[in-house]
Amino acid sequence: MRVFNDRNKIVLLSILVLGLFLRVYDLGTESLWLDEGFSLKLSSLPLTQIVEGAARDVHPPLYYFFLKVWISLFGNSEFSARMPSV
Repeated sequence: MRVFNDRNKIVLLSILVLGLFLRVYDLGTESLWLDEGFSLKLSSLPLTQIVEGAARDVHPPLYYFFLKVWISLFGNSEFSARMPSV
């Protein structure tokens, strides 16, 4: 008996798509929280200042580097700023 037959794959894919939909639905309706605003502010700085600012934070600077690139590509709306965390 195969564990991953076609029916199981369809069920698993359906669960994953539903989970993604529930995470993305209404993602941009709430205003930014304090930590999200801090992340946006820090990611808008030059790279050297991101490293300095991240040194005072618990998160490594790679997230802020990624967020900087993401925002330059997709904008800085609430929805766009939250998508990397999704």
